[in-house]
Amino acid sequence: ALSNEGPVKRGRSGPDFSMGGDAMSVSEQELFGLMAVAQEQQKAAVVAIERLEAQRAGLEHTVEQARAAVREMEMAGKASPLIIEKATRIAVSEAVSSALVAVRDETVKTL
Repeated sequence: ALSNEGPVKRGRSGPDFSMGGDAMSVSEQELFGLMAVAQEQQKAAVVAIERLEAQRAGLEHTVEQARAAVREMEMAGKASPLIIEKATRIAVSEAVSSALVAVRDETVKTL
């Protein structure tokens, strides 16, 4: 018996890849697949760039700390001779004063 419901579809029940109707062609599917891959790669690139920027900021901080340490060492290097000179003057002054007191005491005893 013939039916008035139209042609009977037999075979695969998957999507129709023919060029007609609303069906998507193989090249369109490939294009959408490539677009999806490109989007994933773009997301991965953004994450990598964000990580690199964070590392760069950390390195800039480390470099600034190193510069500050160098400046402090330079200042300490310049101050060291002055500190040594002052300490030497104080030590010599105290030694000379002690020696003069001893000479005076000896002189007083002999007179």
